Amino acid sequence: MPDFYMKEGDYFPSMSATLADANGAIDLSVITSVYFAFRPADFTGVTRRAAATVTDGAGGRVQYDFTAADVAALVVGNWIGEWQIEYNAAEWLTVPNDKYIEFTVLEDLKT
Repeated sequence: MPDFYMKEGDYFPSMSATLADANGAIDLSVITSVYFAFRPADFTGVTRRAAATVTDGAGGRVQYDFTAADVAALVVGNWIGEWQIEYNAAEWLTVPNDKYIEFTVLEDLKT
């Protein structure tokens, strides 16, 4: 079952999460940046990756707002994604690191 649903052509809701590991929320106040990366679940097509916003550094909260280019690329179907935390140019952490975030884009009822 997907973690997230959205309708074809919609910009909202934004993708948001609390990034955590076995010790709890990851402190994002010490990172360089965080990205959201996603692609079709069948591994066809291009992976899209863009900067996300840290909304609560100490609490590990992040948000990604879909852009016009993202919305155009998000065709109906199943998608996978992940958060990529950059500590510096050589140190990265991917969340989740044991699976993908799964989301589904549903067909919009055109009128």
